[in-house]
Amino acid sequence: MTAEEYRVSKFELRLMELSNAALAAPERLAPELDPGRAVLRTWYYPSFDHYRVWLLEKKYRGHFEYLRLRRVVWNHGQEREDLVKAADPEAFLRSVPSRIQVTDADVDGERWHAFEDAAASVVIPPLSFPLRGLSMDGVKFGIEHSFFSHSLRLEWRSNIPKEWKPLTRWTQQVQDFFDECIAPAP
Repeated sequence: MTAEEYRVSKFELRLMELSNAALAAPERLAPELDPGRAVLRTWYYPSFDHYRVWLLEKKYRGHFEYLRLRRVVWNHGQEREDLVKAADPEAFLRSVPSRIQVTDADVDGERWHAFEDAAASVVIPPLSFPLRGLSMDGVKFGIEHSFFSHSLRLEWRSNIPKEWKPLTRWTQQVQDFFDECIAPAP
């Protein structure tokens, strides 16, 4: 590996760190969301397509409760290309992530409650410790649910044990529903 290749690799790692931090807190991306309580965050990170994160929040307007959805789509492939072409990678990284599309929408509470009801029958799968080594699977999925001092975060790849299938099926259905609530992603 040449010194130039190492320089780019070091900056690409920093790009991923900065972008992952932004995607982990979609409520902080512009425009910032009004305060609310996060109900669910879910994500889909493929190697060769745009990363997607959905955040469902419960909001209050007076005594009225409603659900607000934020979808964040990051064109990480284009962002990496831009970084490689940048004359000053450090300056470039100060504006990362820039290839992000943020879309907000209201969510039909009755339709969402059907997913909550379905989640009650999904059993948390047993932990799986795959063989150590290189993962050839390029897609990462996950869900995160927090409620006051309690939280649950699960992340997995496409190649999963069969015990995880009900959870992954439910997560895919939720992501599809969230995309229905918002105009199609690029």
